Amino acid sequence: MNNKIKFPGKNPNSQNSSVEHALFELGYALDIEGMNNAAESLYLQAIEMLEDKANSGSLSELADAAFEHGKKLYEIKRLEEAASAFARAIEITDSLIVLDASHLMVEKLAIAISWHSRCLRKLKKFDRACEQYQRSCSIWTVLKSLAPKNDSYSLRLGLSLYGLSKCLESKKDFELADLALYSAKCLLNSFIGGFNQAV
Repeated sequence: MNNKIKFPGKNPNSQNSSVEHALFELGYALDIEGMNNAAESLYLQAIEMLEDKANSGSLSELADAAFEHGKKLYEIKRLEEAASAFARAIEITDSLIVLDASHLMVEKLAIAISWHSRCLRKLKKFDRACEQYQRSCSIWTVLKSLAPKNDSYSLRLGLSLYGLSKCLESKKDFELADLALYSAKCLLNSFIGGFNQAV
């Protein structure tokens, strides 16, 4: 299988991505019906179109597309492919931050890493998931310190800490798992349904 077909996807907020959007939507429908090869053929067509745009200076759109594609693949339980899509979104966003370390760009990176972490945990790739959870926790901590009144950062940090605790528990590192869980509880107890979102 060609790894290239695993990463980008749709960007529903772009007015110029209607063809790519349609190709991906049809691909998702085929994937759900178990027609994986046909779906990936459509993904490849959409990817080639998006990569052409990226070569013309639309790298940010490609990062957004990779992330959206990962979320959709996660939803239809194509977890390996979703993990590849999130990894690609992270790779592209990392490269963009070199030129644009704006608050918004860093937030996009943290969100992509958080999704990647969760996906890896469900795939039981606990070592890699722990690394990604730790990175997301670091970024959310920085963002929270810069905007302490932004409750969404506290929530996202809490969810990342909770995921980290579950990974550490699976690795039988119970001392660190308990510490991460305690920190998560301190942040999530103020949010109704916080733990339901974390599971």
